[in-house]
Amino acid sequence: MYLSEGKMEFRSRKFWTEVFAEFLATLLFLFMVCGTVLPWNNTPPSVIHIAFSHGLSIATLAMAVFHISGGQLNPAVTISMMAVGRVSVLKAVFFIIAQCAGAICGAAIVYYMTPTDSIGSLGVTAPSNGVSTAQAFGVELMLTFILVFVIFAATDPNRGMAGYGVPLAIGICVFICLMHGIPSSGASLNPARSLGPAVVMNLWRDHWIYWVAPTVGGLLATCTYKLFFAQRRNNRNTLEDDNYNVELNDNDTSKFMISPL
Repeated sequence: MYLSEGKMEFRSRKFWTEVFAEFLATLLFLFMVCGTVLPWNNTPPSVIHIAFSHGLSIATLAMAVFHISGGQLNPAVTISMMAVGRVSVLKAVFFIIAQCAGAICGAAIVYYMTPTDSIGSLGVTAPSNGVSTAQAFGVELMLTFILVFVIFAATDPNRGMAGYGVPLAIGICVFICLMHGIPSSGASLNPARSLGPAVVMNLWRDHWIYWVAPTVGGLLATCTYKLFFAQRRNNRNTLEDDNYNVELNDNDTSKFMISPL
């Protein structure tokens, strides 16, 4: 059954459109990210400059493909969505491949369009001097926890957020997280974002942190939101959360949106 459904999904045009959307959006995101951190005239950009451009970039690009693929642009987010069934395992695998390929291409474009003396490290993420591996891991885990928690909260059907609201909330969250994390861990929050410049520059110091910590942080946020905050039906056909109980009329359930978590 699952194999048959997977084959049908794999052969559908919609599936490949979504995969390409993730590839293109992540490529453009890394193009913006790597271009933002370049030390033009030997002057590194400020933390607020980097954080602001990251936040606006992710909000804009997530909005651009939100209606197509969900605008994930991040393997840690995709894994979290897969964990609760919002995307299939097959789609998650291809999304992650597309995101990684897009990140490498985006970083490579910046590399070849930039004078050699202005490339710097191309935005490779690594713990700052004096920051231990464990400390950087903890920062990445916590910041990705915050990001994924906000994503689930913003996309919860019970909130009814529409239009630019969801991507904007995510972009603001990214801005805040980067303001906190850039001085210590580099604030990746996204394995693909770290992979792109690492491949192009062939710099791999502590690279594993930026895969493991965001993935663990994202899954912890997923479990937290699912267990404590997502609305759910009980056996008596009641919509429950910590603030209220609403008895559902069997003939009029359409007025309530039940979270898929």
